[in-house]
Amino acid sequence: MSRKPMTESERLVGRRKPKDAEPIDRLMARFLTHGGRPIEQIRPSSDDMKAAHRKARRNGWIEAGTPAHSPSGTRRDVYWRLTEAGHQEALGARDRVMAAELEKQAWAREFLARHHEAHPRLEDTGPKPSEKNFAPTM
Repeated sequence: MSRKPMTESERLVGRRKPKDAEPIDRLMARFLTHGGRPIEQIRPSSDDMKAAHRKARRNGWIEAGTPAHSPSGTRRDVYWRLTEAGHQEALGARDRVMAAELEKQAWAREFLARHHEAHPRLEDTGPKPSEKNFAPTM
């Protein structure tokens, strides 16, 4: 199976744009604060994260915690928390998510540098507001 051709931006940089972190890694990283302390989370609503949530439950990385209510009070939900094994997995997932984000940021900086090289700003030669003959158009 052949890969699809590179986009204009990817050709400008000379390599493909890095992929996002896996949904399971993004889900597990959400269960940690910036300091690495575990926190509880409500079940995600997006489809790709729902599949990752099921996988984390099956693997025993998260367990049901405190009962929760929806803002309207019509639906009951549960806050989910990390297990001991899940905490170790979440620490690794956070590192993988951060590495993917740094790689994407580096690619974006390289793209902007190459784009500005390829398309330099044109010198502004139009009339300035301080000049006598300047007449704004409306």
